[in-house]
Amino acid sequence: MHDDAKANEDGSYDAYFGPELPEGVAKENWVQTRPKSGWFVYLRLYGPEKAYFDKTWIPGDAEKVK
Repeated sequence: MHDDAKANEDGSYDAYFGPELPEGVAKENWVQTRPKSGWFVYLRLYGPEKAYFDKTWIPGDAEKVK
């Protein structure tokens, strides 16, 4: 996802992965994939806060959307 990704109203972020930009999704929240090529999602945190280390914040799993 890009540095200028658009936040949701509650401050969270949605990232979309796929070969084509989904309708209604900001381009900044989309990561283009290549059909028939493998890929994976990983999360990198810069300066994680206490909630990460004490496991009171756990990132959600990726969800398939249509």
